[in-house]
Amino acid sequence: EKWNHYVGEKTDPKVGDFAKTIDDFLGPGTVKDVSQKFPARFGYGEGDFDIVLQKINIEIKTGGGKSATSQSIKNKGQSLLNNKNYIFVSLDKKFKGSVEKDLRKNGIEVFKIIDKSGAIDMKEANRLFEYIKKFNK
Repeated sequence: EKWNHYVGEKTDPKVGDFAKTIDDFLGPGTVKDVSQKFPARFGYGEGDFDIVLQKINIEIKTGGGKSATSQSIKNKGQSLLNNKNYIFVSLDKKFKGSVEKDLRKNGIEVFKIIDKSGAIDMKEANRLFEYIKKFNK
């Protein structure tokens, strides 16, 4: 994976792990980049995309999701400027329902991969991989 050097243990190991998982499930090269920075454009602030696929940018979140909505609105705007989908993946059992509601209200697709008990929600993981297969062409 040519993008590995972007994700050091200290920056965000979960992003690297999840990027590897996507490549494992959907084939090497599915992930084009990780932690890809972008400049401010057209009123959308600068930031970075956690995981970059051909047609989809993915936000990976751990924690309850504080400030996730404003960040995601910016990242979705930046994604649309590049003609890409933008989706939000929570990897935390503490992710708040109120944040999820807020994201959905703003037209952002949310995938909660970790359930309230801290286990992987396989149904949700499969929904994510099906989404990627469908929209990453």
